[in-house]
Amino acid sequence: MNRFILGGVLVALLSATPVAAQPHRFSLLGGGQWVQRTGMNEFRNDVIGTQFDVTFDGGAGVGLGFNYFLNDHLSIEAKTSLVESTSSLRIRTSSDSIAVLRLGRTRTYPSTFVLQYHFATKGDLRPYIGAGGAYTFVRGVDTAVGKIEFEQSSGLVVNAGVDVELTDQWDLNLDAKYTPLETAAKAVDSNAADLKIKPVILFAGLRYKF
Repeated sequence: MNRFILGGVLVALLSATPVAAQPHRFSLLGGGQWVQRTGMNEFRNDVIGTQFDVTFDGGAGVGLGFNYFLNDHLSIEAKTSLVESTSSLRIRTSSDSIAVLRLGRTRTYPSTFVLQYHFATKGDLRPYIGAGGAYTFVRGVDTAVGKIEFEQSSGLVVNAGVDVELTDQWDLNLDAKYTPLETAAKAVDSNAADLKIKPVILFAGLRYKF
């Protein structure tokens, strides 16, 4: 699937017409980001006879990126961010006793590359939609029953947002992305299991146009 995504982006790049009326071709973005992730997986540590599930809360962080206009309506955006969230561990032992532990902060590094279509090139409100690829790295967490590690994952991302003009060079950017990412998680002495992250990425920040 990732080859199809990359191919579609390349076709759009090759077929794009030169920039005409777009006054600002290049812009930088920075601001706050919220990632809501869902997913629960079950692992079993056969060494100590313990079964446990991992859940993730939403987390906040910062995001940085750039945007480049290919023509009046098409642009490419690349953005990366650092997000921290809390995670929980539910432990069930062989005697069926259950305990819930907070694992602390888990760091996630989502990056996206999106081809965007802008409906309007002028005006105070300029909405857009887009699609592209996403890549996410989740750091492993140490638990009382061993370390849980996550594979790096990539997949499709869909995008919608709006620019609100503040001045000739500054915009307020409100952006939302969704990606049905799946990764594999593995606990020490356990079999690997699929984890459906499926994050919704919300961004609010400033755009500086060159």
